[in-house]
Amino acid sequence: MKTLTRLLAFLSPFRWRIALAILLGSVMIASSIGLFGMAAYLMAAAALGPLLVLLTIPIYLVQSMGVMRAASRYAWSTAAAIC
Repeated sequence: MKTLTRLLAFLSPFRWRIALAILLGSVMIASSIGLFGMAAYLMAAAALGPLLVLLTIPIYLVQSMGVMRAASRYAWSTAAAIC
């Protein structure tokens, strides 16, 4: 317990950067899970042969989650490197 207390005292000046890195890592994981789930739904829905109009929202969500995943991964690695 003494070692943990010393480690937390050492990291206290960087607590906001560490919290930011944890938050960005959580966003990255959530967007990855959403991307995989929405891509699986899109493939399954497209296999049924519906109109393309019905697939526009899932297509848009897959694209936006892919961009969000890349942006959050870059922000996370930048924030983690600063720590």
